[in-house]
Amino acid sequence: MNLQHHTRLRQSASGFTLTEMLIALTLVSLLSVGMMAFMVDVARGVFWGTEKAEISEDVRTFTMRLAAEARSSNAAIIYKSFATDDRDAGADRRDDNQSGDCLVLVNTEPYPNSDDSEHYTSAVIYFRKANEDNDGIGPVYRLEWNATSASDFLDTANYTLEDMLTKIADDDSGDYPVVIELSRGVSNGRLFTNYKQGKVTVVNGEILHGNNVKEVTNTYNLSISPRG
Repeated sequence: MNLQHHTRLRQSASGFTLTEMLIALTLVSLLSVGMMAFMVDVARGVFWGTEKAEISEDVRTFTMRLAAEARSSNAAIIYKSFATDDRDAGADRRDDNQSGDCLVLVNTEPYPNSDDSEHYTSAVIYFRKANEDNDGIGPVYRLEWNATSASDFLDTANYTLEDMLTKIADDDSGDYPVVIELSRGVSNGRLFTNYKQGKVTVVNGEILHGNNVKEVTNTYNLSISPRG
């Protein structure tokens, strides 16, 4: 009895068998893979939610500001782009149902007295610089100009809007504030579309956050009208 008892003790103390160890390792591996997949899904969800929230905030800020500035302007003019060659002549203005990546919201008022002729007094310009090598994606910039000195006030009877634009930005190489980091034009690849001979401007674009691997997007569509 004592011999059998010692034999059983030696067998119990000998540890796991190879088969038992393989089974245990397999179970641990499966659990590890499952946990990794779960953590990846959680990370993706957090990333998507964060980026989506930031996009929604960008859309809200951009559209509210643009709508308010349009309502306070006298006219809205669209050009193909902010490049000098695309905005230095009246023929560059986009016609009805045509699209472009440069929107000019301009104000005119009598100067210096209320019974004098109209002069350009201020302008807000939104423009997108699309990278054709990157699927037409590019940032949206904003330029604001206000007449302050007597030489800034250009008579609308003697100077065209394009003359005024050349005066405030003679080229497109300036360091302008970015209002949207990445945007893709939806309307014929452009951001702004002219309707009703400039009475209505449709802003139709797509904001992108993230990268090519984890890209989060959201589209926005807005109709704005100057007060005339």
